Amino acid sequence: MLASSPVELEKALKSQPATLKVVQPPPVAPLKVAPAPRIRWSLPTRIAFRFVFLYFSLYVLLTQMLNSLLQVPNKELPELASTGAVHTILSWVGAHVLRLPYPIPFHPSGSGDKLEDYVLSFTLVLAACIVTIVWSVVDRKRDHYVALNTWFRLFLRLSLAATMATYGTIKALPVQMPYPSLARLLEPFGNFSPMGVLWASIGASHPYEIFAGCAELLAAVLLFVPRLGTLGALVALSMFVYYSGIVFVLGAEFAAALRGGTARRR
Repeated sequence: MLASSPVELEKALKSQPATLKVVQPPPVAPLKVAPAPRIRWSLPTRIAFRFVFLYFSLYVLLTQMLNSLLQVPNKELPELASTGAVHTILSWVGAHVLRLPYPIPFHPSGSGDKLEDYVLSFTLVLAACIVTIVWSVVDRKRDHYVALNTWFRLFLRLSLAATMATYGTIKALPVQMPYPSLARLLEPFGNFSPMGVLWASIGASHPYEIFAGCAELLAAVLLFVPRLGTLGALVALSMFVYYSGIVFVLGAEFAAALRGGTARRR
């Protein structure tokens, strides 16, 4: 029944107070955080990483690449491969492992195509293989080398970039391969070494030397930028393949010409 007067309406409102209903949200299930997936390299991957890490680390530390990486003002760090201790090891490897018929000559030159260099590369491969076997036995329970791989790749990228920058700069100036001197031009061609033929031919063309230096500097700049490191490595690889092809072809042609000249003189 409706209230007939304002007084009765007020009494009715007071006698029936309004009630508020609180709506509870539905229960939420707790979030389950999935465990991080376990990283496990395969056995061949772990063994290959150990070998690559050892070989390239030793190569950078023992060759001129270390001087390019650690630039000291007004001072040049000694190349470890030229020390007496390393020469003793290389002589032993050459005599007892490779069975060379004559001792390895150790004399400074600008050539990277000497018997000493080949024996050094072989010794580094041999040392890396031996240490890899020991490392694989001692550290056989390790699943991966993710952190070490990150630092190793940074080390390699900076080492290669510094080396390309060093050699690219002296080519771009150009001062690495100077124009052949008069004494060099008058020297019989049979007295040239394969490295001498290469340096004289490139030094006679400064534009070509400058172009090669600029290409090496481009590779160095790309390698210094982390996101462009792969592109820089490809440019450096192309330069390496190109130089290796030139050295191989010139060396083969020079050796053939030298053998032919010797046979004719006989």
